[in-house]
Amino acid sequence: MMKKNAIPTRENMVDDHVFDVMRNVMGEKLQSFSCGYANLL
Repeated sequence: MMKKNAIPTRENMVDDHVFDVMRNVMGEKLQSFSCGYANLL
C-alpha cells in the first residue's frame, strides 16, 4: 500500500488505523453475508 508521506505523522497513522479497522469490519460483514447467502441457496 502506498503511503501519502514517508514520514509517519500522527494523522497518517490514524488514517491507516481507521482504514484497517474499516477494511476488517467490511471483510467480516462480507464474509458473513456470503456465508448466509450460500446457506440460503
